[in-house]
Amino acid sequence: MITSTGLIQVPSLPLSTTGIIFLLIQSRDKQKTLRTTVYQKVSLIMISLQIFLVIRKIIITRRQPKNRRTNLNMAVANLLKKKKIKPKNVKLFTKTK
Repeated sequence: MITSTGLIQVPSLPLSTTGIIFLLIQSRDKQKTLRTTVYQKVSLIMISLQIFLVIRKIIITRRQPKNRRTNLNMAVANLLKKKKIKPKNVKLFTKTK
């Protein structure tokens, strides 16, 4: 689901731990408005499914929280490089219950 502000919400993780992933693309405008092209939105939906599997794998391995965050950020950055979207413009927020 894509909201008007450019946030993409991914369905909760199919685990005992549920999680919501938000990808936020920040534009370089001085006014800091959120703008994304149609191409970026479509590719982000595809990327979000891959990131989703990476997060599930990391949660299953049950590593230390600090290591989990580092590995998650690296994994996300690598996926974004493959899709040619600059990681600096993308922020990832994970929430687990």
